[in-house]
Amino acid sequence: MRLPKLVRPRLLFRKDDIDRIRERIARYPRLFDRYLSWLQRQVERPNFLPQGITRERVGGRTYELGWRVVACLFASLFLNDDGTLARSIKPIIDQLKQGPPFDLYNEMFHFNMPFFPGAMAVLLDLATLRDEGALEAIRKFYTPHIGEVWVLYNGLCALEEPLTERERAIVFMTAMWMTNVERYFDAHCGKRGGNWWVSPWTGCQCPLSGFWHAFLYLRNFLGEERVLEKKCFREFLTHHRYVASRWCKVGCLAIRGPVGEPARWLAGVMSHNALEMKIFGWREFVEKLNGELPQPEAKAVDELFRKRSAIVIPLALALGWYDPSMPEVDWTALPTTMLFDGEGEVAMRSGWDERSNFIYFTCGVRDVVYRNHPNHFHILKGGDMLIGTLSLWGDHVLAVPSWGNVVVVDDEWAHRWRLNVGSIFPRASEFPIINRYTLPYRLYRIRDKRLYGFSEMGIGGSPTIGWSPLNFHQHQDDLFMREGNIVAYETTPAFDYVAGDATNAWELEKVQYAYRQIIFIKPDVVVIYDRMRLGRTARCTRWLAAVPTRVVVNETTFTIKNGESALWGMILMPKRAIVKIIDPAQSEVYRYLYCRVVEQRVLEITPPKRARRAEYLVVMRISDGIPKPLDCKLSVTRKMVNVAFAVDGKDVAIAFARSGIPGGFIRIVTDSQRIERPLTENINDG
Repeated sequence: MRLPKLVRPRLLFRKDDIDRIRERIARYPRLFDRYLSWLQRQVERPNFLPQGITRERVGGRTYELGWRVVACLFASLFLNDDGTLARSIKPIIDQLKQGPPFDLYNEMFHFNMPFFPGAMAVLLDLATLRDEGALEAIRKFYTPHIGEVWVLYNGLCALEEPLTERERAIVFMTAMWMTNVERYFDAHCGKRGGNWWVSPWTGCQCPLSGFWHAFLYLRNFLGEERVLEKKCFREFLTHHRYVASRWCKVGCLAIRGPVGEPARWLAGVMSHNALEMKIFGWREFVEKLNGELPQPEAKAVDELFRKRSAIVIPLALALGWYDPSMPEVDWTALPTTMLFDGEGEVAMRSGWDERSNFIYFTCGVRDVVYRNHPNHFHILKGGDMLIGTLSLWGDHVLAVPSWGNVVVVDDEWAHRWRLNVGSIFPRASEFPIINRYTLPYRLYRIRDKRLYGFSEMGIGGSPTIGWSPLNFHQHQDDLFMREGNIVAYETTPAFDYVAGDATNAWELEKVQYAYRQIIFIKPDVVVIYDRMRLGRTARCTRWLAAVPTRVVVNETTFTIKNGESALWGMILMPKRAIVKIIDPAQSEVYRYLYCRVVEQRVLEITPPKRARRAEYLVVMRISDGIPKPLDCKLSVTRKMVNVAFAVDGKDVAIAFARSGIPGGFIRIVTDSQRIERPLTENINDG
């Protein structure tokens, strides 16, 4: 890699971008005139800009405040500002030139002030275009931090040519750190996207605030303009949206994703994520701001900028981060079923309308504060939870209790689920994907600090395993490991099928194998077959599901109602199953796993007697209003479990293999179509 010339500015954009920035502004004169006038009006309002940037004056992570200062400084430099913006931000810039107004706890994850991580360095870097004092401040206050990855942007801002041998080594090691982070994200990403290290439902801002900002600055410092277009950045955002119900508002079943606007907006546009740009309405906003507006114009512009975080859209347009010709797609352009092979997740939908059915299944990897266990599923109709999860806590990368609608063995699992710390899971050390806590790293860290002054250590590591060279924010000993595997998958217009192997989630002496097969007969029937062989010390199994409070059991059938939605279910195996509805708040087993964000119950199915072999077969139908039962016929042979039913003009017959790898057969017959085929034993994800 050849390092570009170290010019200033270099963090938000490079000096050699200036001519192109002016050309873009010239293409949209009306838009940028309105943007300038709007900013000039806003700076007269109290609280538009930070009233202080010290711990004593300001608390909380209000990242948009930092982008407001950046926007005002940028506009004062590149638009026809009459001095209004320059005067309004001068006290802030002057304070920054006196040195950081608080300690460097504003590292890559935990920035608690009114600015986003790196904002102070960005502002001083940008201010060097007209203020020699800004350059002096950079040299004085940021040069000591060259080589400290946890305040990466300060070092990037301070480096100057000619580089010393030590500084060249630091640049090389920074690029190596960047590559290692990207490899880690790629391992999660797979073909279609995944997490970075923490679950989609975390409340922590650190994915975007820490690592997206870091790559933004490295993009410009290294001249790697397309680095944020890589799949692990682009599809990270799609994955977060897709694995949640589009319509649900319930805690950790709803779309959450990385927090920290407007960074999420910018991450979407800089990665060319067509869905994110459509959802946030980038093109529509640009067309309106650049087009005819009703009078009085100022009022219409003010109304446009009421859109949250819209302040960054003209900035992104000027910097070339956004081009209105970029394609946008709506939800309906996405397939209704998708496998995320990196994570081991499948999301299945009957459609995209507000009353569509949504089935989520996971059997794959575990990393920081993952909520669900291998072979977990949940079911929603529209925004109504029908089969859910007790794990609805918010978290800030702190361990919160987890849950699984799975078959459990004995009772020890409850303690592990409550703590939800990866290193205590039964076979954690056997199946690492990337081990970011290798013991030699501690020696390398000491060596690199001594030889080059390069240090990756920062806030947010594992308290007992040790600091990770990747510096991911977490507060417990979580590992990136493979607990389960999706072993078969296919999607067709008539049905979806997925099979998971959760054997590695259990102790060897407890479980010899643990398979789950799920078939979604579109649009509303779900068939689940579990097959488990117990080990020498195992005593019993239970089939668990978290359900709403309006649940009724009648021998081996159950009905669930929630909101405008309903679910009917029949337990076909085990025969003479014992079915209980348990209030988790009153249970010594479930109480410590139960989050009261939404009141729920636990549906518990157990066999009538203990056996080394456990089989469960449950058929469920999702509906509007009232439950709709099916007439299910079961037959069991030595080799196969067979279930047949008729639904909406379809005769359905499914057979599941009782031994060997998960397999079977499916037949769906209508007046106009006949589908008859073996269930795939492979992952068919063309």
